[in-house]
Amino acid sequence: MPPLGDSLPVPEVVDIRLLYQERVLCPAGDHRHAVLLDPRELVRVAEPRVADVCERAVGEHRFADLPRP
Repeated sequence: MPPLGDSLPVPEVVDIRLLYQERVLCPAGDHRHAVLLDPRELVRVAEPRVADVCERAVGEHRFADLPRP
């Protein structure tokens, strides 16, 4: 997903687990460039829908891979 701008007229969705990463690598205009972003800034600026969309193994708890407080 390009981090900013409306490249396609469809809703953008990011997985909730993205918010638990320190930084994410996003495309930056072409196939040779990328930008590291704080995922919270990406969500703030791009305003995608945040949801639980990653596939899990059978029997795996929904948020088993997220850090515990």
